[in-house]
Amino acid sequence: MKRTVCLIMAALLLLSPAAAEELSLIGRGFAYRYTVDDPDGLTSNGEAFDPSVISGAHATLPFGSVVRVVTASGNSADVRINDRPSDPAVEIGLSRAAASALGISSGPAVVDIYEVFIPTVIQTNYKQPSSRWLTATADISYARRSFLDIYTAILSLGFKCTAIDEDTLVVSFIPEYSRDEVTELLKKEGLPNLTFEEAPNPFRN
Repeated sequence: MKRTVCLIMAALLLLSPAAAEELSLIGRGFAYRYTVDDPDGLTSNGEAFDPSVISGAHATLPFGSVVRVVTASGNSADVRINDRPSDPAVEIGLSRAAASALGISSGPAVVDIYEVFIPTVIQTNYKQPSSRWLTATADISYARRSFLDIYTAILSLGFKCTAIDEDTLVVSFIPEYSRDEVTELLKKEGLPNLTFEEAPNPFRN
């Protein structure tokens, strides 16, 4: 009987998401589900965003990394990183599919993050991932469209967008080689007055 109990305990231990492969804990913090599920948008590494695919956003891990995310209740999922979070308080952002697999419906959840795979070459659709990167600050006080319309349109173009106040938006993850194209796109969205500044490389290791 005692031997049977020990075997059961050992099996349960082996089934533990964290212990299954003795993975290294690399992070602990808040996980959020993406607030925008736009299938026409792009992730920070240039892929088409698919909310039905288990993927996530992390501030520093190389694109293409796979991490095991484990909730306090023991739910786990292996999540591929192809995006960067816009909020520094977020340890990992989750696609709809990833959040569903982890049982996260809304609001933040505290999770542990374990390393499964870190690529030696980053996985990106951009032609020049080592290019300089920019942010554009836009004054929308005289825009023809509403704040919400402009905000949604920028997200649909595949850029990160942060509202500073009701008159100012900051558009992030713009590769320098696309500056002219981005300028024209944003002008069409009612943002003619842009101030560009150099930004950190989102492909940092």
